[in-house]
Amino acid sequence: MKKRILVVSPTGTLDNGAEKSIVNLMIYLAGKGYHVFNAYPDNQHETKERYIQVLEEHQIKTISIPTAKWWWPEAPGTVPFLKTEQILAYQQAIFIIRQIIREENIQLVISNTANVFQGSIAAACEAVPHFWLFHEFPTKEFAYYREKIEFMVQNSAAIFAVHGNLHERLKELFPASTDIQSFIPYSDIEGTPLQESTSRRLVSIGRINENKNQLELIKAYHQLNQPQYPLVFIGDWDEAYKAQCDDYIAEHKVTNVHFLGHQNQPWGLVSKSDICVLNSQSEAFPLVFVEAVLNGVPVIASDNLGYQSVKSFLQAGTLYHLGDVKQLVQYLKEHLERFEVHKEESLRQQKIARGIYCIDTCYQQILKAIEGNPTSPAKGLHAIRYLLGEVDYRHLQSLVDEQFITVYFEKGGTFSETHTTVYPLELQGTIDILLPEDCQKIRIDMTERPSFYTHIQLLALDYDTSLLPIFTNGLVYRDSYIFPNPDPQLIFQVPSFYGKRVRLRYSLYEIDEVMSDAYIGKQLAQELLNLRSRLKLLEAKEVDYQQERIKVEKMQRQLEEITAQYNQTIASRRWTISTALINFFRRKK
Repeated sequence: MKKRILVVSPTGTLDNGAEKSIVNLMIYLAGKGYHVFNAYPDNQHETKERYIQVLEEHQIKTISIPTAKWWWPEAPGTVPFLKTEQILAYQQAIFIIRQIIREENIQLVISNTANVFQGSIAAACEAVPHFWLFHEFPTKEFAYYREKIEFMVQNSAAIFAVHGNLHERLKELFPASTDIQSFIPYSDIEGTPLQESTSRRLVSIGRINENKNQLELIKAYHQLNQPQYPLVFIGDWDEAYKAQCDDYIAEHKVTNVHFLGHQNQPWGLVSKSDICVLNSQSEAFPLVFVEAVLNGVPVIASDNLGYQSVKSFLQAGTLYHLGDVKQLVQYLKEHLERFEVHKEESLRQQKIARGIYCIDTCYQQILKAIEGNPTSPAKGLHAIRYLLGEVDYRHLQSLVDEQFITVYFEKGGTFSETHTTVYPLELQGTIDILLPEDCQKIRIDMTERPSFYTHIQLLALDYDTSLLPIFTNGLVYRDSYIFPNPDPQLIFQVPSFYGKRVRLRYSLYEIDEVMSDAYIGKQLAQELLNLRSRLKLLEAKEVDYQQERIKVEKMQRQLEEITAQYNQTIASRRWTISTALINFFRRKK
């Protein structure tokens, strides 16, 4: 009977090569009869639903794990949580993974990337073999995992690194007794034909961030000074780095640069006349390079170690020295001028690449290790398993001082402590308030501490009418009220014709339970994601508008040129003499 395998993923999205590779590995294993399960961090990324759909289509069970931070504490990425919350979230994730191992009778756990560790601890506690897959060089933002190498070796039955320079580098860093095997990240791009076009473009695919280094390409494009060839970026972005790119474009008046945002099928937007340009500072075995070669698209890439590995394996692409903008400009110019030659060469390389790049070859060593009889490593962590993810931390409730809502009734034009009513604060509540005579204004203090509400509503019961506050010291967004400072207040005007009966309704955001779907961080992050999606749609429409405007302006110039030529013709001496002769003979008739 085939093994039952749990794969722990780093993001649970489809926007990076490591996840695309592991998704294809899981599908490959499921196709060979293995029972595959996938644990991933809960997220609000726009590719999440597609990620789940792809796996479930292949009978791979997915388990979403809520967390404050998923990667190692030292790993890149900031989170708006206290250290205590992060630690509890790590423990909770280990608890859930251990639970999955027991309930699903998991026989092997695989951690994808050096950044996720919960699977290794859970596997050790449950005495189950564990494989670790490495996709990143231990440099720059990933240099932190060098100090964890000994732990990784002790808690892995097998270790695999991406083929090429990363594999060679890790063999140098890991203990000599460690047998580091290799694999090739696989990308399945069948069914995504390129668009037909004769217009040449420079295209960059990938998330726009500091490591991907797209600003270097923008600088080269500016120096190239051939704006008739569009520069197109396909991929989501980090806001701060995108702002740097926008600032450079604006400052140097660079034109015909387009940002299309994340696309589910980026190669569906690429044409047969495009040139793919990749500028990353660090990669392991970048799939976008592989995909470009398999699609027969000419590639210019920086000479980082990952791009060198792909070029060596597929014997394709042109590399420039990372940071040498002048050399990049030369290669861009040469590829545009001699495009037909480079296109013919890329199509030749495409045939060779498709012959050597197949999933059986890519995952051969991993499959062989799975089919063997891997054993659980030394039982160091197993001895202290009762301290690691042993209890459900969702049952731990933070201690909160008793809080109250205070309603102040205006009297003599002022609010005072002698004219108040106090009510206990609840997570969500309804309070009926009876106004004193001659009171047409009330102040509501929503506790004395900072607090955050999904909604606050004051209803005039006799007219079933919602009243809006005339003052608040909080931030208002749609129905939500955010009070980041102590003593949150709202003041309402209640004219006498509304009657004396009003009802206060409110609901607090979840602020203590980081695992909850109602947690304020998740709620606001989802709202931000929705707004960003709408912004990207508007930006795409802006790109379309600008392209149409350029076409209209070009047609306008052509019309003006034709009109000028016409006016010059009819005003010329040759035209006037010819016209006079024609008119003369017409009169003779």
